[in-house]
Amino acid sequence: VVSKRAAGGIDSYPGYLAPAINECVNPVSDRDVSGAISLYATARRGASHELNIDIAEDELVFFTLGVDVRWYMYTLTGMVRSKSFTRDDLLRRRSVGSKEAWEAEKYYFLPLEPFEVAKFMREISSTEKWAPYGVVCLIQALISEFGVKLTERALNKYPPL
Repeated sequence: VVSKRAAGGIDSYPGYLAPAINECVNPVSDRDVSGAISLYATARRGASHELNIDIAEDELVFFTLGVDVRWYMYTLTGMVRSKSFTRDDLLRRRSVGSKEAWEAEKYYFLPLEPFEVAKFMREISSTEKWAPYGVVCLIQALISEFGVKLTERALNKYPPL
């Protein structure tokens, strides 16, 4: 799921395409049972606040930690492999409200097929801008699910604009 971030009220990359969950670590609330800061707790809070869903720790996969030099922030990428929620479930749960629904203007539900995702990325790039971590995260998700070679073939067939 890719989101178009809200044009207003967002500090970094307003109006850009990004992963559906965008959260900063909250050192007060994002702690595990031992009291240590937990990135899982951050992702879980983001899923709850932005998509109105609950995720389990075994559904979460982290990819990389990087630094966004434009906004001087750390960026951790990853994905959720939900065992419980379909596209329709997400739309229905968001329609009843979520705490941070205002952070996204639109959601794009991509098929789990590398060539279709690469085609989407190319086509939407003619009218929309991507947050750098959005491109990175989506490509990492493709590699995680389909491997480097198939992802590379898809991106070569539909190269970036």
